[in-house]
Amino acid sequence: MKLKRASIFTKIVIALLVVYACVSLIRTRAQITEARQAQETVRQQVTDLMQENAEISYDIEHAGDDSTIESIARTKLGLVKPGEKIFYDVSN
Repeated sequence: MKLKRASIFTKIVIALLVVYACVSLIRTRAQITEARQAQETVRQQVTDLMQENAEISYDIEHAGDDSTIESIARTKLGLVKPGEKIFYDVSN
């Protein structure tokens, strides 16, 4: 009789341990998924910042070029050469 009680108790303890292990595994899996998503977000940010750095480096290297100065004057300052005519499309 004593042996039978011990085996039932042992089965209950083992079942509880298995349930605990499954719950822990599910929680860990969710944490891994969240960490992978965060990692992908950071990778995308790094890629964007590297692209921005490359553009800024190019701008710095070519800051004295006449074509770069002209491009900045036209796009950012809205300047035009003497005698040049600008047409705006207002049909949109």
